[in-house]
Amino acid sequence: MEATARQTQFAIRRIFRAVVAGLSVRDFSVMLELIEFIGEAEGPVPFPLPVLRELQRLTDTDTVGYVEAVDGVWRGLETVTRPTPPWLFDNLALVGHEDPTRRTHAYTPTEPIAISDFLCARQFQKTKLYDLVCEPLGVADSLHLYLPVSDTTTRFFFFDRSRREFAPRTRLLLQTLRPHLTQARNRWRAEAQPTTVSLPLTKREIEILRLVAEGATNTAIAQALWVTEHTVRKHLENVYRKLGVHNRTAAVARITAVPSLDSNVSPTSADLN
Repeated sequence: MEATARQTQFAIRRIFRAVVAGLSVRDFSVMLELIEFIGEAEGPVPFPLPVLRELQRLTDTDTVGYVEAVDGVWRGLETVTRPTPPWLFDNLALVGHEDPTRRTHAYTPTEPIAISDFLCARQFQKTKLYDLVCEPLGVADSLHLYLPVSDTTTRFFFFDRSRREFAPRTRLLLQTLRPHLTQARNRWRAEAQPTTVSLPLTKREIEILRLVAEGATNTAIAQALWVTEHTVRKHLENVYRKLGVHNRTAAVARITAVPSLDSNVSPTSADLN
């Protein structure tokens, strides 16, 4: 509990400095929610699609992805908010070296960097990278946010858009979030090999589902847990996806119908005390 409190205080102080530097109070609130959401994300990849979609919404970009590679070879730890065309990896292998934001060119910067930081539109459109990768994907500019590494592994987020240039706000948001994204990636690595099979829901999702089982509305749940209704809806969407259902009633029926789930998530008032 003390460690979690310290992490929250650290996040608040860092984001406050960013607000002073030019971010809005709304940005402050959204980033705190996103940091909590990232901290609860679990699964076979460090940053699942719901996290990337939230980053996409926050940064107002067209596509967000997270990639890991060792010595330039993809490890399979890749999540992207758009479908991956079958030709993409072959084309990247041919022309990816032309990307000026690559680690070999950028020396793993701590700040986000974009193609437009290095090449003007005319220069970029003359590259094979543009012809074989970016133009077919409708990408006019791409920004990379690298996470720190200690070996030959490259870890980065990419943010694609159909227009050139990224706003200072977007860069400041990502630079502020970078330490928390790094912390989440390191924690996922430590927890990537669980010793037991458990319910595929986070503690917060279980909390919310228990309240749903008691008949609480999204507004009541948000007030009880001191979060926004948007956060409640976001968690419920993840619950539906994980349980293979489409609404609140089906989710509650699912946890009461399957003994292994019911034993872990018993919707009783005693468990909430």
